[in-house]
Amino acid sequence: MLAPIVIAAFQFLALALVFPQLPFQAMALGADPAVVALLLAADTVTAVFLAPLFGRLSDHVGRKTIILVGLAVAPVAYAVLANAASLEMLFVSRLMSGAGLATVSVAQAYIADRSVANSRLAGLAGMNGAYGLAFVVGPLVASMLFLGDSGAYSLTAYCALACTVLSFAVAALVLAPNAPAPKAAVGSADEAYGRKTRERPSRDHGISVLLVVSGIIIFAYAAMTATVGVWSKAALGWGPRELSLAFAVTGGTSVLAQVIVASRLRAYVEDVTVVWLAGLGMGVGLVALATLPDQVGTVAIMALIGFSTAVAITCVQYLILSHAPVRTIGKVAGFGQSVVGIARIFGPAAGGLCLTYLGISSPFFLGAGLAGAAVIALLRFRQTIRMRYSTP
Repeated sequence: MLAPIVIAAFQFLALALVFPQLPFQAMALGADPAVVALLLAADTVTAVFLAPLFGRLSDHVGRKTIILVGLAVAPVAYAVLANAASLEMLFVSRLMSGAGLATVSVAQAYIADRSVANSRLAGLAGMNGAYGLAFVVGPLVASMLFLGDSGAYSLTAYCALACTVLSFAVAALVLAPNAPAPKAAVGSADEAYGRKTRERPSRDHGISVLLVVSGIIIFAYAAMTATVGVWSKAALGWGPRELSLAFAVTGGTSVLAQVIVASRLRAYVEDVTVVWLAGLGMGVGLVALATLPDQVGTVAIMALIGFSTAVAITCVQYLILSHAPVRTIGKVAGFGQSVVGIARIFGPAAGGLCLTYLGISSPFFLGAGLAGAAVIALLRFRQTIRMRYSTP
């Protein structure tokens, strides 16, 4: 269970090292806000196409093989980033790094293969907690490496490259060989909950509802993170160092969220209550971010948004994988990653366009409205989802 979390942690750390600097690196090469937003989403374009393919293939040829294939591309991507002298090279690097992101869904399937309901939520929370922790450590390290000139961009990129090499090494040496998990350790909806579904179409519909909710939440969060760099510079006079520290605080609250979810909230996760409460918290935070711009308040509000988003996404992932048919867990996980990826592409794009044409705070209002839509959808379908997975 620990191996896929460690592998993902190194991949996330590589991303966290370079993410805060990317808006400023791109603007130094002549990018406008809309182009910056698209750059931050470029790696997700690759992941959208590869995640379903990786997931489907991993159901047949094994999780380890597919994970190694995706991770092998990541070091090359960061080598290109370290030597990028144009916007085109930045985009090439980001597109290549998406292959590493596409392995996340396979790692989630690996966890699902080797866990039951009691440990599956903890495993997924651990992986998402690794993401939050990476955005504590990565931005802090980047803030110390950043020297106020373009040379720091190469230094952080090479540090990220080292992280991806370590990720590949752990995967090669520690992951279990390509073999099906023992049946006793594999959980579908029926096994995880000890109850029967009434019919297959109901199960599929329930998964579809959860996928839509996950897409909405990620869309809103991506619109915020892709534009907060430009917004913070205009509204607060921030630079890479201040933004890195703010992301570090946000990552810390995400880690705290995973600890709470994994240890205390499973019953409420299955009841969907936690998900819509987290969506509500996210919407409130985004409205506050748009209307209360000050140094300390912005950091606190970003922490709230990070906490709420982390809770919501982990809970939705758990519900999706627990209700997926046993033999297609990789496929379902890959499709879920693709839905999230599409949201991460169009979220920054929409955020960048709003920022450019509708005002500096408009991406946050957009995200708040979408978070509200997710809450309404969950409230409306809450009883329906519970009935579909109840014993007839």
